Amino acid sequence: MSGRDDKKPTVPKFSSFKPKPAEPTPAPASSKTKEDDVKRPSHRPSKHHRHHHRSHRHGDKRSRTTSRSPSPKRARTRERSEGPTTREPEVRRRDDLDGGRSHAAQQQPTKDLGSDFFIIDKRGDPMVRKFGVDRYKLLQFRRPNREAVLGSDGYLYIHRDGPLEQFSIRRPGEFYGVSLRDKNAFRTRLRQVQPRMLRASKRAVAEADGPSEDFISLRPPKRKKRGGRESEEDECEHGPDYRSIEGKAKAAGASGGDTELESSAEEEEEEEDTVVELDPLKERSIELTRRVKDKPDDIPAWIELINHQDLLMKAGGSGQDIPIDEVKSFAEIKLSMYEKALAQVKNPFQKEQLLVGQVREGAKVWDVPVQDAHWKKIQKEVDGSFLLWRLYLDYKLSNIASFQYGTVKKIFLDRLALLSGKVAEEVIRVKQKALYSELIYVFLRATRFFYDCGYRELSVAAWQALLELNLRGPEFPNPSGPVPESFQTFWESEVPRLGEPDARGWNYFITTNGDDSNVPEPAAPDPGPQGTPSRDAYKAWAVEELYRSRRSRMPARTLDEDNLEDPFRLIMYSDLEGLPFIIPGNLLAELKGELLDAYLTFCEFPPLSSKRAWKTDAHLSQRDFAFEHLVSHAEPRKYPEGDDSTTRSPPEFLKKAITAAVAPKHICSLLHSFKGVNKDELPVEFSWVLLTLKTLVVAGYEELAGYCLALEWIADAGSVRKAARTLIKQYSQNIGLYNLYGLFEWANGNFDLAKKVLSSATQLSQPTGLESTRQLWFTWAWIEFMNEAETSTVLSRLCLIPDEGDSNLPLTFVLKKKQELRMESENAFVRDDIYGFVVNAKLLALAEYLSSDASSEPKSEKQGSISAAMDIIWKHSERLLIHGHGECSQHEELLEFASMLLYRHTTMGPYRRVYLSDQFRRCIQLFPTNVNFLALFDWVASTLRIDDEFRNVLNDQVLIGNQDSIALRVCAITHELGASGSTYSAAAAFSRALFDTSEAVGSSSSAWLWMCYVRFCRARAEGLPRDSAKRAYYRGVGRCPWAKGLAMEVFTTLVRGMTSAELKAGYSSMEVKGLRIHVGMEEFMERRKVEKEKERERQRHREKGR
Repeated sequence: MSGRDDKKPTVPKFSSFKPKPAEPTPAPASSKTKEDDVKRPSHRPSKHHRHHHRSHRHGDKRSRTTSRSPSPKRARTRERSEGPTTREPEVRRRDDLDGGRSHAAQQQPTKDLGSDFFIIDKRGDPMVRKFGVDRYKLLQFRRPNREAVLGSDGYLYIHRDGPLEQFSIRRPGEFYGVSLRDKNAFRTRLRQVQPRMLRASKRAVAEADGPSEDFISLRPPKRKKRGGRESEEDECEHGPDYRSIEGKAKAAGASGGDTELESSAEEEEEEEDTVVELDPLKERSIELTRRVKDKPDDIPAWIELINHQDLLMKAGGSGQDIPIDEVKSFAEIKLSMYEKALAQVKNPFQKEQLLVGQVREGAKVWDVPVQDAHWKKIQKEVDGSFLLWRLYLDYKLSNIASFQYGTVKKIFLDRLALLSGKVAEEVIRVKQKALYSELIYVFLRATRFFYDCGYRELSVAAWQALLELNLRGPEFPNPSGPVPESFQTFWESEVPRLGEPDARGWNYFITTNGDDSNVPEPAAPDPGPQGTPSRDAYKAWAVEELYRSRRSRMPARTLDEDNLEDPFRLIMYSDLEGLPFIIPGNLLAELKGELLDAYLTFCEFPPLSSKRAWKTDAHLSQRDFAFEHLVSHAEPRKYPEGDDSTTRSPPEFLKKAITAAVAPKHICSLLHSFKGVNKDELPVEFSWVLLTLKTLVVAGYEELAGYCLALEWIADAGSVRKAARTLIKQYSQNIGLYNLYGLFEWANGNFDLAKKVLSSATQLSQPTGLESTRQLWFTWAWIEFMNEAETSTVLSRLCLIPDEGDSNLPLTFVLKKKQELRMESENAFVRDDIYGFVVNAKLLALAEYLSSDASSEPKSEKQGSISAAMDIIWKHSERLLIHGHGECSQHEELLEFASMLLYRHTTMGPYRRVYLSDQFRRCIQLFPTNVNFLALFDWVASTLRIDDEFRNVLNDQVLIGNQDSIALRVCAITHELGASGSTYSAAAAFSRALFDTSEAVGSSSSAWLWMCYVRFCRARAEGLPRDSAKRAYYRGVGRCPWAKGLAMEVFTTLVRGMTSAELKAGYSSMEVKGLRIHVGMEEFMERRKVEKEKERERQRHREKGR
């Protein structure tokens, strides 16, 4: 206001309440335009810039009230795409020079018209000669792709006002955009676009009530221009009058200033047809609701509508974490839908789907009595449904109030008996195979349950019996019947069993009429834990209990002296009653791989196949010892400042010489998990697993030969040569053994011996097939490439040349060989040989990297053309995708090689981080569950950006649907433990993994992840709220009451922060639930008390002797 500097305040004059002035006589457009050009200032503040002056749509010349800003205003013009342009004169201006308010238009002196024909260029624009001096003859600036702006979800919007041009970032649902000073404009918006209040025009509704045509038009009617003034009713529809005080007020609850008025602003500014677009999610919800109302028996529509509620819940959320109250609300809505759908279902399979979903949603809102009643109600369906039985089992395991070891064990035994009875009655081969697969899974879950409860001897003995019956025994005419008595005799004789030294097997025992001459000698008594006992009684008890637990990983014999104190160590056949089963010989060949993978999964070793159904089961997740060490470390990882990618430590799996570029994926995972790990920390005895696999390999199971060789190298790298010779002698045509043996010798530093092994293997394996030979050539070339050999040497191996006489290969020869590789790759694809197709693709890509001169990426003398090599990779990848091989293991192997080549390229010279990020992102899109791709993308992703690239990829592509798993959650937590995260973000990642409301993962059932969370909270106690570790422990025990390892954390990790009452309660809980306890607390305390008395007595005798 003009009187802001006066001492005496002035009464504001609300001129908007005065009568509307008469419309002035229009002046000539040309003269007035020139006058406006003279009055227009050269600069204008943009911080509070708004389009208050809007042109009339209906042709009436009404004057507009200017803004009350102290800055000078002018008449504004806007170019129209429809109709002629009219310019309106200003009616009122302000005069702040004398401190008063002027309401009359200021008269401007007349300017010489001739001056408008000349323009003085004071800056010197170099583009004047090309485009001329008249800016209005130039085309307006346009951008493709809806004017998108890199780094923002908005797009560019240019504000033009005569010679002035300003731009801002315009977001979906916004008209004026946000200021460029707003740093949030380039941040990732997790919150969805705010809804807008839209209402239909009354005039349009009135017109729709009485259509004059005999059809209903789907196109919205165009707005008609009217010559006269609108009625008061229409003016009320379009909002308050411009003269009203409400026109100046800011709308209540508006965000950004004009969000509720932006629809009317667009109508007045653009004069476009108004099309009200509904939210696609709401449209789909309305459509599905209509379908189920019209056809209540349409069960697929019910299921889709129920699943659609999850999308609605996520769309309404404001971030990653959805409030628990909102989750429960949607769960109740879905439960009501399930009830309506179950009333109409007739198909048993569809009924099973609905019951499974109902139980999962009910677990979110029902209390324990309601859940018990519901399970009793559907008990008949549980017996016939495998999915429902699994949910029932998980419910019994997670219910701490009613959990008992004996009760859950009975559930397992009853299920095994039920499946065995079904197998005996089934005659269809396909259904028999499915039932045996279910038997294998139930047996695996049962043995892991026994092991986690502390009964390790029982679980190991059960697997010894199962493998003896199916892999080392004679064939039986009735395998679905009871276990033969001869096997019971074999077990009770206590001769060495599978995995033990000098084990000959059950078949040998039968043929020799029960020869028990090789019964092992009784084991010597265990001296107990060594070292000075702790003064804390509970901590001392925990030390002895953990020691006894590690020593009891294998069953004992009858004559062993330790059995007197702990009878559970002796496993008789009566203890195994109802557990083992026999697979028929005609199905064993098909189920053999599944049985072996189940055994390796029980031992927490990587399975041979990564496509098993139990891969994402939280109860069967594999431990990650590197991750355990990381979360137990007190200090977070810190990366050096500066370049955020080249100076960072590479992922752990890249620190091993053998990677997935040249070795099978399960072998690389095995080497990464167990190489350098203390064998006493493993869940089962390493020697037992190694001897078991060696016995099976000798028995003819060739698929385990490479796995066995890898275990030999882990146990003793120096003895791998002897083990390799033994295996190669038995399987002389197994190319994988030669390949692995050469890699192990290379990893041991024997490069010349590795080349000799691979060279001899290429000559021996030529008759067996060209593709297997070329895999050896590729491995040979790769180790030469990793050892920084000459380019010509590596190319010689890629061109299948063994000698090194000619160090310079002609270019024409290399081109010819590359063309041959293309032809061989094409031929392999035509005959559906995907393995050969991928091997030739890897050879061709590496040859192209070393020989191509064309490159779109920077490179040094040591580097090759990474862009040319990746072009080859993606061309072959597209071929596999087009022909339906996109999810095969060979395709993943090809991309594994590509990722290793990209990483190797970064270690030899310059590279562009953006290019590598794009390549790894493409790999993740194809295989989102591959942890190697995620680790490499995390390594190369920038940590200096406002938004986190890795988090975005995880939330959008990885941690979604059924592909979520414990391993992926570990990747997410590992990222937060890095430089881009913090203690709080890592704790939040743990919380999302363990308290996730989705039923796809069930991470809260992973006792191992809970244990890592407790250790993390204890190690980072200074950066977390008080007693975070204790709260995490109690929540974990409440969710996993069967896990003895988690329960023992109170006596190890948390013992210093616990009172004696809490420690005693923890022990009592284990004892009441039926968990295995090797050393009784009361007996231990009595023995400790006696030892202290003896020590005091000896101390008195020593004092008397002095």
